[in-house]
Amino acid sequence: MTEAFREFTAKKLGRDKKPSIRKLLSTLKDKAAALNAQRDKVKKKDREVSL
Repeated sequence: MTEAFREFTAKKLGRDKKPSIRKLLSTLKDKAAALNAQRDKVKKKDREVSL
């Protein structure tokens, strides 16, 4: 019984140390939005014929 309890607590503690996937995704999503906002919106259309 004590061995099963030790195994359970080891799994539980190991799970707490791992970062949450949802939190990681939200932080990366915010960083990507910030980078996208900083990017210049420049469109250059160059359709002239060059010989």
